[in-house]
Amino acid sequence: MTQAREDDSGEDFLLRASRVFFYVGIFFSSLLSIRVGGGLTVGDILLLIGIAFAGAGTLMTRMRSIQVTRTRISPPVWLALTMLVVGAVLSAGRAVDPQSTVEIAVRLVLVMFLLPVSMRAVFKEKEQFKRALVAFALGAAVCGSGTVLQYLAGASIIPGADVTNVGRFSGFAQSVSDTGAITSLGVVSAVGLFAGTAGRQRFGALILLSFSAIGLFLSGSVSGLLAVLVGCLVLAARRVIKVRHIVLIAGVGSVILGFVISIQVKSNALDPLTRILQTLGLGGNVEYNTSGSRLSTYQAAVDGFIRNPIVGAGLDYSSTIADGRFPAHNLFIAAAYCGGTFVLLAVILAIVRPFRGQWIHADRSLDTSIALALAVSAIAFAMTAPSLFNRYLWIPISFVLVAKSLAMFGEQSDIARTNRLQQPSRSSR
Repeated sequence: MTQAREDDSGEDFLLRASRVFFYVGIFFSSLLSIRVGGGLTVGDILLLIGIAFAGAGTLMTRMRSIQVTRTRISPPVWLALTMLVVGAVLSAGRAVDPQSTVEIAVRLVLVMFLLPVSMRAVFKEKEQFKRALVAFALGAAVCGSGTVLQYLAGASIIPGADVTNVGRFSGFAQSVSDTGAITSLGVVSAVGLFAGTAGRQRFGALILLSFSAIGLFLSGSVSGLLAVLVGCLVLAARRVIKVRHIVLIAGVGSVILGFVISIQVKSNALDPLTRILQTLGLGGNVEYNTSGSRLSTYQAAVDGFIRNPIVGAGLDYSSTIADGRFPAHNLFIAAAYCGGTFVLLAVILAIVRPFRGQWIHADRSLDTSIALALAVSAIAFAMTAPSLFNRYLWIPISFVLVAKSLAMFGEQSDIARTNRLQQPSRSSR
């Protein structure tokens, strides 16, 4: 029996190392201003190392049959990957910068396929998955805390970060839009952790919620506020949030909002309500009517796709400009315009695949509910932002795939482990 326990604890070193890199990489994935030369962030590098270790560990470890089932790549995934590659190659022929289009295509392969497959292979227990969710929430909160740091010490305190002329703070991201996306997901995950835990864990979730909410308000992102609403509705539908939680969160939110408005008044910034109204074109400076400019990018991108439905305009930044000024601020419209039909179908398959099946209704665990809320929030944000290869879209999608794998194969893994522990060891025979 002793030998059996040793076998059970002797998980491949490479997979354990990969999991550590993923924890740290998921945390740093929200800190986009922390970069190492070129355009790579520290989070990018850590996630790439995690993917490499996961791939090497999967290949070198003699895995049990249930593990092979978990890590096998299904035919729909191969189909989506093939369509992505074909679409990217075709669009490179029309791209302003073909080399950059190829580089973006490689990045899409990483975030859309290798990242979720690797995370599914590495996070094999519920507790491991929960740590990954907490790492994501913690990174978002730290990103949000950077907005307060910028207010206290000036915008230049964070290299590469920014404070706009209307008092929008970017925190530990390089764009106020990115900050809005990241902190909105931080709010959703922290609300889930707050409502689903107790004691010290609940207190910790409250701190994460506070910093993420402050960062979201100071980023001035209306799309981020919409993403929070969508995510909280998912948590409510999953019965994670109850009436007493709403009262507590509303009270905390009121205090946070008062603190934020005091900063915005001193910074001559738009308060949240004014920002929403001007974004919708309901008052104030026409310059801030970003809903109108988004609609113009949609129309221009759709027209471009109709003219060239198979061969996209290119994935590099210059090629993504749809209306002469901005990229299409919608995930699916941008995928169609930039990559054509093949890339669009690849993106749709990659997003829909984790949600397929009845497992979502069967698994009512807190971790799965938070993962679903994060993914739906990220998709909602991507409907009004150019999010084709953003980490804060594909990491939540990967979380759902991990949750699906745990829901479908976790019980089988437990049974297999129990059977193996019950087998007599060679030394006892």
